Amino acid sequence: MRGLSVAEQGLCFIFDCFVKYQGTWTYVLLGIAAILLTLLYRKKEVEFLFLWYPLVLLLTVFNPFLMNKVIVKMDFESEFYRFFWLVPLPFFLAYALVETGSRLKKGWKRVTLIAAVGGLVLFCNQSSLKQIATISIPKNVYKVEDDLLTVAELIHRDSTKEEPKVALPLEYNLQARQYDPSLRLTIERNKMMFWLGIDTAGSYTDENQSYRYQSDIMDVIYGGRNTEPSVLKKALAKTRTDYLVAYKKNDVHETIREAGCQAVGETPEAVVYLTSYGKKHKE
Repeated sequence: MRGLSVAEQGLCFIFDCFVKYQGTWTYVLLGIAAILLTLLYRKKEVEFLFLWYPLVLLLTVFNPFLMNKVIVKMDFESEFYRFFWLVPLPFFLAYALVETGSRLKKGWKRVTLIAAVGGLVLFCNQSSLKQIATISIPKNVYKVEDDLLTVAELIHRDSTKEEPKVALPLEYNLQARQYDPSLRLTIERNKMMFWLGIDTAGSYTDENQSYRYQSDIMDVIYGGRNTEPSVLKKALAKTRTDYLVAYKKNDVHETIREAGCQAVGETPEAVVYLTSYGKKHKE
């Protein structure tokens, strides 16, 4: 996983990956508690599913003495988290909770159990709940940024192409494909992820021309960097980008204009530019 390596973590690499993947080490304690309860209940079919199967995983893919060498040899430190998809932890915890609840005869004990579990869930997910509280859900039927709808409308109104190629800000780039597939995106998802520092979907260097040109564009509209206008202009031409969209709050608009781009419209949040390449190839 990003930020973790066998060289630095050593035998703790797999455990550290698990904690980072789950977001908390509390699940380790819950898993141990569920194992003890399963042993206490003595159900053979459940033991086979939730005890023997995880034991095999612990002896193989989660065995640091075995896997650390394999991970380094095959160079999949960043992809190791996918092995956690094999762990039946959510189902195991759900079973342990239901089985425990069904064995409690008195109603007040069940209420206490539910309250304790609810409190534990809230405690373990405080950061996630804070993020959810700040999310503003768009009111339009497409459930994308309202500003993106206006951006798409401005581009289609100005363009003579059915499928113009567009370099969009980060959030818009992620949402545009689900709203308007007729907008061809300059910034590819995997290259965008790598630029953001996430290498699980691929890694690139400046020797990769496609990544280099897209990176030059992302430096401006994602990073807010005022690079050389000639560099941006070349990147837009090489990627055959017709339109570039930049947030108003980013102080890069002078660089964009000097790169030969012309503003054709704006929204409350962004400015839509026709690139010099787009001008030359406007039908």
